[in-house]
Amino acid sequence: MESTALDAHGASSRATIDPKATSRTRGILESRHQEGLVPTISSAGGAKFRVLVAGRLQAGKTTLVNTLCGTVLEPGKEDIETGIPHPSLLLHDSAGFEGAGGSRMRLVKTFLAKRGLARTFPERVHAIWYCICTDTGMQLSPGDLHFFDNDIAQKVPVIAVFTRYRGLVTRAFADLRITLKRVEAKEKRFEKARELLQLQYIDPLKALRYPPTAFIQVDDLLDETTNLEHLVHRTLELMTEDRLRPTVSSVRQINLDYCMESAVSEYDLSTLKKAQISRFVLCDIIRTSGKLVYDLGLVTDSEMATRTKLTSRQAPVESAPAITDLNDEHLAPAIAACQSGLSRKFAITSAHTKRAEVIATLCICIEQTSSEGSASMDDFPGAFSQAVDAYFAPNSVVRASVNKEIAKLSPYDYRETQDPTSDCPSQRPATAKLIQIIKAHRLRLTIAAEEPQV
Repeated sequence: MESTALDAHGASSRATIDPKATSRTRGILESRHQEGLVPTISSAGGAKFRVLVAGRLQAGKTTLVNTLCGTVLEPGKEDIETGIPHPSLLLHDSAGFEGAGGSRMRLVKTFLAKRGLARTFPERVHAIWYCICTDTGMQLSPGDLHFFDNDIAQKVPVIAVFTRYRGLVTRAFADLRITLKRVEAKEKRFEKARELLQLQYIDPLKALRYPPTAFIQVDDLLDETTNLEHLVHRTLELMTEDRLRPTVSSVRQINLDYCMESAVSEYDLSTLKKAQISRFVLCDIIRTSGKLVYDLGLVTDSEMATRTKLTSRQAPVESAPAITDLNDEHLAPAIAACQSGLSRKFAITSAHTKRAEVIATLCICIEQTSSEGSASMDDFPGAFSQAVDAYFAPNSVVRASVNKEIAKLSPYDYRETQDPTSDCPSQRPATAKLIQIIKAHRLRLTIAAEEPQV
């Protein structure tokens, strides 16, 4: 028996399976894992790549999970929140759906949306196995079309897994028997099945707005000789630096926003001093986000190092040291850079509007420095200074828009208010509004540099 892996263009590469293979791929994968042939993320506390198994109703999703993980999960009793461990992956089984709506489709959307806001890399969904059975008269269901015509995956790589492929081979044989004799039809049935798979499944999927990243076909999952090792390895192959970068960037951005929001929310806008704002916001944003960015770097660096070792056997190139030491001695240069950068642009003032402008400037420039400009603590002063200069440039659209929005805040917004129905301490409306202003205005020097000059 043979199993076929298909690349993003629909081309197939055949992998012959040993007829003496074990009835469960789990044993093969565990032995390969022990030999160091299956890469995992070890730097994040033993975390693994998280895979959501989703797709059409009765497409073999639960059977696929059971075959890989050696579990005995029952179809129809899926718990999408429960992760099923595998040597290299953490699988989440989900209930199948046919239509574009319904509670099951909403459950998958909610799960992906919630995981898309997770603040750590291991909590994110790193890949999706979308199962489509090929032994029925239905080619692409309304649910399939809806999933791939909308950004439900949220930039997560999706592998279309065509299950029950043997049924498509049987259908191809029946089509050939209409015009060919039995022996000739039997010889050409596999070629005809690949043709049907390409024309009826792969090409229509590739024509949608958010097509799968890769295509894999599997035979009868209940057959003892069916091997799923190629599916696992194709998934790991997709976990490249380029494909992980959006996830890492998203985690970093959410943490930066969270730290910024916490810092600004706790600060008293009425008692702002230039030195205090530098230390306060810097310690709450850079100190916290710097550590998280460093931890994320460990995750991706570890995976990339493992992959490099597996493919080229060459030592990976070490990245620049991140913000690891978080004491005042190492923060001092960064704080000094903030103080120096802001003192060149702002005069001491007691006006509420000017204080809000100082906070917005600092947060926006620190966010740009952390996300785009600074790879290590040594780089921070220069990167922050560059961000400040860009923010105060004569043609700076970001600063003009920020100041325009801040000018709309009234004196009432800066007064403390207490919600009688809430146990939360008194707050100033200006704080929440300023946070929204800051989050709505990103300073992106890389994008500006890439824009063509008119």
